[in-house]
Amino acid sequence: MREIRFRAWDTQENEMVRVDQMNWDENGEIGVLTSISHGSSWRNDASRYTIEQYTGLKDKNGVEIYEGDIFRPSALRGDILVIRFKDSFIIDKWSLFDVGRFHENGEVIGNIHENPELLK
Repeated sequence: MREIRFRAWDTQENEMVRVDQMNWDENGEIGVLTSISHGSSWRNDASRYTIEQYTGLKDKNGVEIYEGDIFRPSALRGDILVIRFKDSFIIDKWSLFDVGRFHENGEVIGNIHENPELLK
């Protein structure tokens, strides 16, 4: 079974933070999250974060693959793909199952927040 874990891009601080806990309000919206990067402090302004989920997979270097990561599968000879979630994890036209077939040969080379230049 896949481990459920999240990270978050802090749009105010322009940094990636690890999410320890999330709470939802009565409307189902993310209300509060905690981050180890900020000394486990509660952050009540969750609208400042872009939440990204762990796929449960690691690349050839042992780096965990998250939604929003920019991935270069060596099987595709240099193509750069973005991990996204739409009903399930996908990279462009491939499903997570397809990613799982070659993730150990490819590598995470950045993410869409810190390395947008890789997508040009």
